[in-house]
Amino acid sequence: SGPYYSMHDAPGEVIEFSRDVKLKVTTYLVENFSKVIPKEDNQIHSFGIFFGRNIDLIVCSTAYDFLPDHIYSYMKSNRYFETGLGQGAGEIFSALDYPIQNQILRRVEIDGEFAKWLGYGLGSNFISLDKERQLTILNTIIRKSIPFARGLGESLGYKFINMRQELEEEIFRVLVIKENFQFARGLGMGLGLTFLQLDEQTKRRVFDFVTKSYQFAIGIGYGLGNTFTSLPKDFQHEIFKVAEESGMLTRGLGIGLGNIFTSLPKDFQHEVFERAEANMQFAYGLGYQIGYNFNLIDKELQKEVWGKIDKNSEFASGLSLGLGLSFTYLPKEFQEKLFKLTDQNIQFAYGLSYGFGFIFNYLPEQLRINLFTRTLHNSEFAKGLGYGLGYIFSFLDNTLRREAFARMEENSQFAYGLGQGIGLIYEYMPSDLQIEIFKRAEKNSQFTRGLGDGLGFAFTFKNENLQQEIFSLTEKKCRVSNRLRNWFTQ
Repeated sequence: SGPYYSMHDAPGEVIEFSRDVKLKVTTYLVENFSKVIPKEDNQIHSFGIFFGRNIDLIVCSTAYDFLPDHIYSYMKSNRYFETGLGQGAGEIFSALDYPIQNQILRRVEIDGEFAKWLGYGLGSNFISLDKERQLTILNTIIRKSIPFARGLGESLGYKFINMRQELEEEIFRVLVIKENFQFARGLGMGLGLTFLQLDEQTKRRVFDFVTKSYQFAIGIGYGLGNTFTSLPKDFQHEIFKVAEESGMLTRGLGIGLGNIFTSLPKDFQHEVFERAEANMQFAYGLGYQIGYNFNLIDKELQKEVWGKIDKNSEFASGLSLGLGLSFTYLPKEFQEKLFKLTDQNIQFAYGLSYGFGFIFNYLPEQLRINLFTRTLHNSEFAKGLGYGLGYIFSFLDNTLRREAFARMEENSQFAYGLGQGIGLIYEYMPSDLQIEIFKRAEKNSQFTRGLGDGLGFAFTFKNENLQQEIFSLTEKKCRVSNRLRNWFTQ
């Protein structure tokens, strides 16, 4: 079409197998799984997508009620297969019977990578779900899983231009009432990826929300960064100018550029690293995404990245956070190396343990026990783990909440981190939990200090009513008030 061209893999989609044939193929693959697993990462991902798209044909009678034991065990050891499985299941979700849909949705609280990519795949055909199912997912399911909420938000943002107005308004309603901070980030990510395609009214609406939600701002930055090299040069310069005035947009831009870092020209990679030296928010975001993708980058770049952790503390903290989030998929010897580094570099200890706290719901029981043991002799590790748990506090079950409160009474650094993480996402918590938080703060000074720091960090993003509510709650809690005041005098 004019100067543009496209290529389509028509043969790849031309053959549609009958259900009987699909059942035979799937049964064969399940029974011979170890013999047919591909060796290349991209093939493993495609293999996972196939299983996801045919998940209703997999006969399972194990305790997981989800996948046969041998396939589930492999999924938990290979990130590519788990992401592919989630994406495939999400893509055909609307065609599944309700009982199978419910069975799949129960996994969002158990399997993190599956949950994220289930949400992403589901967003691609969300408009085909009946309205009742859409509302259940938007109002209930996204509250149960951070990865699912982020994946769904990103996919819906990416497909936003194709939605009917009624669904657009429902999505923005969820964003306005702040049902889920990770949904806000995901939605921003998707909208940022397609920003230039949005109509002017939606663009104005997007930038209005950037000033109201720091999570949404990070998401927009990520989306723009992830497509940065394909944007017009003048718009690239404009993005950098706007990012200088918004710390959270800058952090998101770093995350987005970190996600495509290996595909950037060498001279631009050097420019990105130079920007990380000059801006700590950008450095943190860049390090975070490079760490999350660390096992996907070549050895030479790994060595270069590794050499920066002692020179740039924010980059080191972000890098270790990303490594913590992907920890369970890393080789055992590399995991041990990371644990050793927590005793040598305090920023690394904080970031890695923050990552653990953020995905705590999805960690094996023995690893959870080991992490709590490490908090006893490493104060930064304790602070970071507390921060991560505080950050996802709304998503923890009552048992884990009680355990976190009990441990903060025994460890002052853990208490401070827990309070800081909770303060950061305070506005997204149910009112009864907010009240309990302030009751706990009356009895623990370190928790109170952290809470004040967390509330102050994103205070300007909160609406006026919530600001006044926080000030009224802190009138008799001088430590919280002092920590808030510190943010405004920095």
